[in-house]
Amino acid sequence: MSRAAARGESEFVLVVSQNASKAPFNFTLQVCTDVPCTLAQLPPLVPEDYSSGAVRGQWTRRSAGGCSNSLWSYAQNPQWCLQVPDGGLADLMLILECPAGQTVNLRVFKGNVARPDSLRLGATSSGAYRRGCCFLRVSDLAPGPHIVVVSTFRPDVCADYRLAWHAPRPIRLRPQPHPFVDGALAHPLLCSVRVLRPGQRLRLKIDLANGAPGAEVAHVSLRLQTGCTKGQLPLVEICNAKDGTQPVPCERLEEADAEQYFQASGAVVVLLADLLPGESYVLRAQAPRQPFGNRDEAKLYITSDQRLLLDSSTSSKASAAARPRRRH
Repeated sequence: MSRAAARGESEFVLVVSQNASKAPFNFTLQVCTDVPCTLAQLPPLVPEDYSSGAVRGQWTRRSAGGCSNSLWSYAQNPQWCLQVPDGGLADLMLILECPAGQTVNLRVFKGNVARPDSLRLGATSSGAYRRGCCFLRVSDLAPGPHIVVVSTFRPDVCADYRLAWHAPRPIRLRPQPHPFVDGALAHPLLCSVRVLRPGQRLRLKIDLANGAPGAEVAHVSLRLQTGCTKGQLPLVEICNAKDGTQPVPCERLEEADAEQYFQASGAVVVLLADLLPGESYVLRAQAPRQPFGNRDEAKLYITSDQRLLLDSSTSSKASAAARPRRRH
């Protein structure tokens, strides 16, 4: 280090590390200087009384969306719901590791969904993409859900990853369903698919497989993939079975974003719906009518973090009632 860099009273932090290795090792650190100095060990980055945990996942050919240069492609990346306990968290450290050495990034979104319109203004980022590992430290997190999105810089890169956390209190990380993948997300998330003919209406009764009192809420996302990119947005919604027509509160894209996504992908989505144990629901969807000669079918993807019981008999009855009878 040059004399100019260390002019006057200065402090420096020296970091000793091994490339791509976690194995303990011994080392000797010597400092030679022509002026008096002191060398003291800093406290560890993670205090000993912190709680820690980790989850593992992978970017697949469906979920490797790459960086946010392409907004809708970025939305395909794996998401995790981070549940902050009552009272909030004064400090949270997240570390994303990719053994394959891909350049990676972390973002944390406030609330129970990662909204595209919050990507650059409302999300906290680990910064520039780093090779093999990145680090994000967040202070004063409010209680409730936050969404963590893990991404590589380049899209279509399949690789394993490990997401570790350290905090003063225990937190919970669970896989977050989202509708931006045309197909199934990685295990343990579950995906059911229904095919709709052009113009077909679907009514699907939904119950939780575990509907016992005290069971966990099911988190569900919906994607209706059509062959159209123009015209009115197709219908897809969840209603309470007691009423059958009143949609339950759901997280959706803003109107302008929904229009843009439909024009870009031909899909309409429900970002998230919370289904309560012991309650019954009805999913309503309608595939758009196609131009003459185009018979492309639509596909409805139902992604959830719990097993759902789906009954399409309500759809069959509705179709039979609407079908005109032949006269003999």
